[in-house]
This record gives sequence, C-alpha cells and structure tokens, in this order.
Amino acid sequence: MIVRYILNSRKIVEPITLEYNNGILSGILLPFKYPLKLEQYDIMIAFVPFFEKNISEVERLGSGLYVTKEIGANIKVAMFCTHYMKAYPELKYTATALDGKRIRPFKIWDELLIHYFNSDNFLFKGKHTIANLTKYYNELVVEFNKNGSGKHPDQWIEAYENKLKSQIELSEYWAHLRSLGFEPKKNQVGKTIDWIKKKQEH
Repeated sequence: MIVRYILNSRKIVEPITLEYNNGILSGILLPFKYPLKLEQYDIMIAFVPFFEKNISEVERLGSGLYVTKEIGANIKVAMFCTHYMKAYPELKYTATALDGKRIRPFKIWDELLIHYFNSDNFLFKGKHTIANLTKYYNELVVEFNKNGSGKHPDQWIEAYENKLKSQIELSEYWAHLRSLGFEPKKNQVGKTIDWIKKKQEH
C-alpha cells in the first residue's frame, strides 16, 4: 500500500512529500524554487527515514520539520469548514463538489489555515473561501513561512500540544494562548478539551 507524508517547516516555501510503499521509502518530492547545494541536500536527507515506521522520528530529531499524513479532499474541505466556523461562529460554509476538486492537489494543514483566517493580507481578509484559498495558495504559503504566527500557533491544536516535549514548552504555549484571550475548557474529570476565546466585556 502506498502512503504519503507531508513535511512542513517555516524554513521551506513548499512542503516535502515522502512516499512509502509497503513501509519502505519509494519516492521523495522536493519542489524547491532554486537548486539545492550539496551540503543542504545532505542535511535534509539525513532526516528522511527509510522505513515508514520511523516517520515520527523526523520531529524528534530537532529538524524543525513537522509531519502530517497526506489526506483526501473531503478531509481537507472538512478542515477548512472547521476553521471557517471558528472564524465566523454565526455563519456556515456551504462546500460544493467543485471545492473538493479545487483543494485536492494542495497541501493543507491546521497551522496554515489558522494563518489564513487571521491574516490581514488584502488577498485573504474577508474573502475566506476555498476558491480564494487555492487561488492565492502560493502567496499564502510564502507569507506563512515569512510572517507566521511565531513559535506557537495562535489557536489550540491538541495534536500540536501533545508533541511538546517539556513542561516549559507547554507553559509557553498556554501563556501564548492566554495572551490572545483564550481560556481552557475542561470536562468533568478536569481534562482540557478545548480553548475558548473569552468574550470581551463592554
């Protein structure tokens, strides 16, 4: 079975795609704008695992890369709709079959969508649709890598939180969320299930 993983980093403009066939590396897509120097290639390739079972090691080796499994168009559309609802709580985004076709070839991940919905760039602000996202995708990725939200996402992402390795990193992330006006929402046993933006008092 062929499985693909996407490697993203603020230091690269285009994500790297790794392809595994029955657990063994079978392809690497490196869409760089300029040719790599040999030493850059050697450093990068050192972080690419030969066996799929070791893919999680990429993030633990201090490469600055984070890994997401390639997903289908329906999941990408669902991700967009989730972030749309957070940005516009009183509105519902109605996705079409054309939206699925538009978003299918693009690499989509949570941090990129968070940046898209919070950017002040006139290309995106107030024009949040899948058609707009895909039309200006290259501009969005460049802006994300150049002017992203910083060390931590501007929203709570459970998968991201689970990857933080120390209490210091967790405390920094929580402090960052609180500085943006978020507060944790806990279930009956005290586990955090979400971070909700506090309503401002007038």
